[in-house]
Amino acid sequence: MSELFVNTFANLLNMSLTAGIIIVAVLVLRLCLHKAPKTFSYALWAVVLFRLLCPFSFQTNWSLLGVLQRPVVVEEQIAYVENSVVENIDTQVGLSAVPGTDENTQSVYLPEGEMQTAQLPPETGLKDKWLHAGAIVWGMGVVVILAYSIVNFTRFTGRLKGAVRQEDNIYCTPMIDTPFVCGIIRPRIYLPRTLEEHEKNYIVLHEKIHIKRGDHVTRVLAFLALTLHWFNPLVWVAFVLSAKDMEMSCDEAVIRKIGSGSKKEYSASLLNLATGKRIVSGIPLAFGEGDTGSRIKNVLRYKKPAMVITGVAIVVCIAAAVFLLGNPEKEDNTDKSDTIADDSSGNGTAEDDGWENTDVVDSPEEQKDTAEDESSGSISEEVIAAPLNEGSIAEGNAQGTFSVNIRTLAKKERLIDNYIASDTSSYDGGAPLVLAEDCIFKVNYEMAGISYEEVSYDTFAEIISQGSEYNNKPAMLTFEDNVVVEAVLKDGLSYYGITFSEKTASTGFEDFQSIAGENMLEEYYTLVSTESKDIADAEGIETIEVYTGNIGDGDSGFVIFYDAEGNVLYTEFAHMARAGWNNVYIGEVDGNTFIMTAVFEDRGNFGGFLYEVFRLSEDGDIRQIAGSSFSWDEFHEYNEELFTVWGENFDYYMENSYLVLSSQDGEVRTERVCEADKYNTETLREMCLNWE
Repeated sequence: MSELFVNTFANLLNMSLTAGIIIVAVLVLRLCLHKAPKTFSYALWAVVLFRLLCPFSFQTNWSLLGVLQRPVVVEEQIAYVENSVVENIDTQVGLSAVPGTDENTQSVYLPEGEMQTAQLPPETGLKDKWLHAGAIVWGMGVVVILAYSIVNFTRFTGRLKGAVRQEDNIYCTPMIDTPFVCGIIRPRIYLPRTLEEHEKNYIVLHEKIHIKRGDHVTRVLAFLALTLHWFNPLVWVAFVLSAKDMEMSCDEAVIRKIGSGSKKEYSASLLNLATGKRIVSGIPLAFGEGDTGSRIKNVLRYKKPAMVITGVAIVVCIAAAVFLLGNPEKEDNTDKSDTIADDSSGNGTAEDDGWENTDVVDSPEEQKDTAEDESSGSISEEVIAAPLNEGSIAEGNAQGTFSVNIRTLAKKERLIDNYIASDTSSYDGGAPLVLAEDCIFKVNYEMAGISYEEVSYDTFAEIISQGSEYNNKPAMLTFEDNVVVEAVLKDGLSYYGITFSEKTASTGFEDFQSIAGENMLEEYYTLVSTESKDIADAEGIETIEVYTGNIGDGDSGFVIFYDAEGNVLYTEFAHMARAGWNNVYIGEVDGNTFIMTAVFEDRGNFGGFLYEVFRLSEDGDIRQIAGSSFSWDEFHEYNEELFTVWGENFDYYMENSYLVLSSQDGEVRTERVCEADKYNTETLREMCLNWE
């Protein structure tokens, strides 16, 4: 195998290890700059790109690599991995200061400005064989990625031959679904023919800003870096996140141009273009727009930053660039040589062995992907029945099953140290609850139902740790001799605002009658509609009556469900006051009729959506089919994928139902309409992404 090829791979490994550390640092800085314009986060990725493509850098005392632990610096390059080939260069020879060499090994010093490589004897050992094997695998990976990209690009450009020039470098074609920029020297903007005229100005401006900033060149360089360092997972992370920051910073530039008043229109254009469309990917000379959910959220949140924030962000980025770009200064070679010579084995001492790499700690066990498990069917019958409680948590003699809101858990000690229980006098709970060594842990990952899955203790502890201590995690704890032997979490996705919503008892119709009198309906309410539906397990067909009226506290309404004998089975109430908002629907799927209630709350900086689907027993009890709530605020993390799954289930029932009574937004309505266009995944997403 070519010596140059192996040396190239060894040098690339050194660059990749260095860049990996820089990537982690940029990820941390990205979090610190989350309130600053995305331009600054995007700029930081230039440091990573430099480290991935350039083997040299300047030396400084202010270097992250020097602060962590001083690596070996040979000329201007950092060397963690030794090359296995001796280069025959006719120049002055001296003892090597590179770890792993012995007293018989010679190292050359190249003229200033050239790269010097670490030297080993010509005989290759086991390490060299692994290096040669790694070089072969690396080369094969590079060839595969390049071949895949070339084939994709060739096919893609073939689809663009019929594009019609609109103006300047803007082309239109029916062969694409989403706008993109293609080319390096003379980049072109390609637009789909289906693009609406009012959207065109926004999109063209967005793509022109990309070109003006040189993003089309930067993405090609980023793809080159990804191709060379394909074996490094952190480089893939950097490639994806840098693209997100590029798009978001470009969106912000568009908003600065067109003004904040056009945020919603611009966001709507992004959403329309992304819905059901494929994004350009795997093509180095073309890039399209992706991650629409995050971009829309960023656009709607974006405000022109204060001068102070901008100034601080600039200072942070400049300081970070110097700190991350610089290599630590070399130690004195004479001292190093003396140290090596003094080593009885003839090898460098532990202090000279270069940078000692530390193991990467594996992330906690991943949460279950609910996308494959969520369905629009009925709730699982697996429900834990709580036995009669004996004793008390507060008094330290608990026996049986208790409902507890868990706040925090001391993982190593296996203690629930912060909780809220109904029988404790303190809001923050009482004495810590001990988890038995053989405690069984179960979690419900379903969004609209209950199906418990047994999990490990680490997974259980990870879910409890998500969010702040004020994110209560409802649980059922079973005690034996005051020790928890089974812990069950009802909502494994509560950190993301998603919880199962259990439909409770009927609205207290009798309570209103006690206030307004037995003749309440006749005196204060008007019968709006009557229909017959089989919505209960009782014999015969049930009758549904809808009433609206006012007993003096504001407009309100009742939906009353009667059995075939005329007895009241169940009632639903709706009031114009915010606390009384309710939406009642009747639906049918596969010949089965159901009742659905839903509430949509938007408080500006927090809110939530809730729906519950059910039938009735012959006695008017709830026979729940599905139910879920979605909360959004600063304490929950929005997850686009999970929200989409949540919304698909909600959409299923909305599309198959019609309204019978609503007091949403303080207006009592009874028209028979399907509201799937008014309340669906897209409209609800806009609500929860449109808060500051």
